[in-house]
Amino acid sequence: MKLFLLPPIYPVTAAFILGIFAAREQFAVFAVLSAILILLSAPTVKAGVIYAIVFVMGFLNLSMRAIPRSSYPPGAVTVSGEVRLFPKKDSFALKTEKGNVLVWHGGGEKLEGARKSLPQAGDIVTVEGLFSGLEEKKNSFSTDWKRINEAQGVCGRIFAKKIEMRGHPSGFKKFVVGLRAAADKSIGKYFDSDSAAYVRGFLWGEKSGLEKDIIKNFRRAGLMHLLAVSGLHIGLFTAIAAVFLSFFMGRGNALLASVPLAFMYSLLCGATPSSVRAAVMFSIMAVGLRTGRRGALGSSLFAAALFMLILNPLWLFTAAFRLSYLAAAGIIFISPPLFRIFKKIMPSFIAAPLAVGIACQIIIIPVLNETFYEFSLLTPLMNLVVIPIAALLVFALFSFFCAAAVSSWAAGVFASAASLFIFLIDKLLRVTVLVPNAMTGWGHLNILTYGAYYALLFALLSKRKRIMAAAFLFFAAALLWQMNDRGVFRLYVPAFGSGDCCFFTSSGKWYQIGVASDIAGNMAPEYDQFIKYHGIKKIEGCFILSSSIYHIGSFKQLMEKDLVRKFYLRIGVRRTNEFENLLYEGRGRGLFRDLSAPLEENGFKLYLSGEALIIERSPRKIIYAFGEKTAPGHCDVFIGDVYEFCKHWIIPQFEDKEVIIRLGRKVIREDWMRK
Repeated sequence: MKLFLLPPIYPVTAAFILGIFAAREQFAVFAVLSAILILLSAPTVKAGVIYAIVFVMGFLNLSMRAIPRSSYPPGAVTVSGEVRLFPKKDSFALKTEKGNVLVWHGGGEKLEGARKSLPQAGDIVTVEGLFSGLEEKKNSFSTDWKRINEAQGVCGRIFAKKIEMRGHPSGFKKFVVGLRAAADKSIGKYFDSDSAAYVRGFLWGEKSGLEKDIIKNFRRAGLMHLLAVSGLHIGLFTAIAAVFLSFFMGRGNALLASVPLAFMYSLLCGATPSSVRAAVMFSIMAVGLRTGRRGALGSSLFAAALFMLILNPLWLFTAAFRLSYLAAAGIIFISPPLFRIFKKIMPSFIAAPLAVGIACQIIIIPVLNETFYEFSLLTPLMNLVVIPIAALLVFALFSFFCAAAVSSWAAGVFASAASLFIFLIDKLLRVTVLVPNAMTGWGHLNILTYGAYYALLFALLSKRKRIMAAAFLFFAAALLWQMNDRGVFRLYVPAFGSGDCCFFTSSGKWYQIGVASDIAGNMAPEYDQFIKYHGIKKIEGCFILSSSIYHIGSFKQLMEKDLVRKFYLRIGVRRTNEFENLLYEGRGRGLFRDLSAPLEENGFKLYLSGEALIIERSPRKIIYAFGEKTAPGHCDVFIGDVYEFCKHWIIPQFEDKEVIIRLGRKVIREDWMRK
């Protein structure tokens, strides 16, 4: 039953992707999705069988591939290997006989012998240091660095104490490394240090030289894609190359000759997913144009994705791969209809970039929201203003390198032009600091909601009323399910704050116990991640029950966030210096309430029983013990060192991962690692 007239590469790539997901996630779910895809898109039974075989190939491509595992024992090690493309400011990837490892050296300042020159790509080195394997993430909201490193073939980390040089690259690798080194030398010669950091960011996607505030400005403006080599960079580079080569050969041949140059540029950038995607797409289109087969951009995009996933299916689970392909898909499929709408009410030179910016934002919002827990509202407007300047910057940089080989005067002129464009972009980025609420987010959503969102986009593009109606119903059902799930009574004991911080919520109302301090009295860095991940805008109340440094140390930092409406203080807290500081910082703000009488609000009943806080929401009961004098009786969840009869007993200090308890009809300890 063929409902959609699609190029064969579309369902083939989709089936392959579903097969990869089936090997890593829930097989039954993605097998069903694959069956639906086959029913809707296969024109014949034979085609359906082919799509099913492709699904199995995707499944086997990942399931039979060896996932990088820790191959060295934890502790002191000495390993030798080759430095991979391209080292960062404080680390590099090392290819060893037992797999790839990430070597941290902190810039080389603390290495034995105080090395002034660090290894470059292709160098053969011996590293002495401490090895540690990849760790599973400890919180549901934490970045999964284990999965990210696995996608890059990394099996562990070495914190280097000593690095010895054994050899240098040769052959083609030596040429690539030398070319990159020569380019970096020219950048250092013609640009000041601040501008040079920008240039390396735009040209190579190297962000380690940029200050944290600048990175934050790029993120606030929604322009991080400028620091990831992609279609803009590859397109301008190959266009310049094709125009130059056309003086010596025909246009078609010049276009074909630009293909290896596109891959060369990708190698110079470290062969990142976005640069490889752009190079593969360009090569497919160039060959098509030269042979007279003007293939669609969409087919090139899907073919590029299929090619990359055959090489490394683990790329599918990285944010860089998803953002790169989804952004390109937004430009190809969503921006044209938006442009046709916008050009009716504004000039075409404004409508085109605005349509591209909005199209990209629409299609990548789910990935941004799930990866960074927030996204910028300024992206379409900033793209409209900054992208033309960025295009001129990239053109000036490529012209600079061409001129540097011929004339230092001409190179200086193009370097000055590039510095001017960098200055303009920097000033525009700094303006975003003045915009309130530039970043927003919905918090973590389940996979059904994201699936319904993309189904709705697909339905709108199909322009079929029945499909759009079905997609709207699916999307509405997913939202209702999401809202119902967020209304459930849950307890969160995250793996930060030394066990003195936990959260409970129901019907969208959040409460907090403790202020998430570390032993130095600073707020745990994971706190902000937790807040963004759950989309928390306000915490109704924070309970201060103890004078422990872990319990109150970061009170001032929490108060400055303007996140908590009220702080409930237990009468009888020992008056330590930290507690006196807490009272001093909060004076005159009307934030404090005495927790002496039972408190009832938002469906909760909260009161003290000895040295325990009782949290009741009929028919469930949680006890948080902050001392040994507790006699609260039966409960569903008990948090503390002293044992009480209950269904779930949690000692936070002994938990190695975040604990989430769902208190509905049944009390369930959720396995967030499997979600």
